[in-house]
Amino acid sequence: MKKHTHFIFVLGLLFSCSQKATDDFGEVFSYNLDTLVIDSKDRNLDLSRNITNVSVNMEKNTIYLFNKFDHSIDEINLEKLEYVQSIPFDKEGPNGTSHINYIYALEDDLFFIKGSVISGVYNKDAKLLKSADWSKVNDGDDFQMIRNGVCKNKLGELTSTSRPKFLL
Repeated sequence: MKKHTHFIFVLGLLFSCSQKATDDFGEVFSYNLDTLVIDSKDRNLDLSRNITNVSVNMEKNTIYLFNKFDHSIDEINLEKLEYVQSIPFDKEGPNGTSHINYIYALEDDLFFIKGSVISGVYNKDAKLLKSADWSKVNDGDDFQMIRNGVCKNKLGELTSTSRPKFLL
């Protein structure tokens, strides 16, 4: 009887695993690819990092692209599809950025630039307005202003607000 039970079990397993295979997946995979043609006005735009070091302003009409060729940020108008200006930054010194890893456009024409050594908030004149000291991450002193956002008040002074200003 034990042999018959094993035989019936194997026979049942064999028939239950022999379903007809289908090629119908039921879903279609599709994607869109958008391409922009930008008038660079003879400016060499840095696309070597596949524009991963880029930020869009809060109004979503301007792209800021880091250009490692001359350590600057290139401003590109998305409505006119053209290069507007280059904002040169210093690598060293009181307004230095060190090696730029990421840029984020903030409100009021400000940038948060994360550098390899120095990070902070800069204006369009490439002036460092507020630095972030990575050694104080656990204390949160310098990073409270980054978490809460940064903007200028009517007097042109940096102030913290209750909502983030980063556009990620």
